[in-house]
Amino acid sequence: MQKIIFTNIVTAVFIAALLAAGAHAASLTDEKIRNFIASWDEIQEIGEEYDDLDELDEEAGIYENGSMAAIPERPMSHAIEKMRGHEIYNKVDSTVQGYGFSEINEWGEVGDRVIKAFFSLQIEEDSHEMRAEMEQAMREIEESPMPDAQKEQIKQRIRSQVEAVEAMADAPEGDIEAVRPHMDKLRRELE
Repeated sequence: MQKIIFTNIVTAVFIAALLAAGAHAASLTDEKIRNFIASWDEIQEIGEEYDDLDELDEEAGIYENGSMAAIPERPMSHAIEKMRGHEIYNKVDSTVQGYGFSEINEWGEVGDRVIKAFFSLQIEEDSHEMRAEMEQAMREIEESPMPDAQKEQIKQRIRSQVEAVEAMADAPEGDIEAVRPHMDKLRRELE
């Protein structure tokens, strides 16, 4: 009897988790995408007001010696987490609420999904060109007079960056289709 009750509870929890995941996947609406895009410039302007934000990126391992070292899988949520405790956090939180988000974490979650879908579509469009450029860069590195150890280090960094971009480009199909109509506007805002 207890085994049956336990099995029923586990089944109910599993179904609830599936339903919650489905509800989350369906929640990337046109309105949320538009609100995220609309908020982007203002959030960037707020970020420019704080000189010490670059230090947060360095500490988070996003930038290393002034160049991008890693792309977090959830870039907006990651940035929000790094802002926590900094005065910018509350300013961004109140700003995104003005764009229809309940709070900063909702904005971050929507942003993560939008950015991931954007990268997925961008890679889909540019994959042949990106591969050709990467192969050309690898050839140029190989043909350069620098020491082999330095060549390998640079090639590894390129491979790591490609892997990070490809991991970011693994968005759910529903998010990709929701973001597709907004690609031109996103390109203008994000690039």
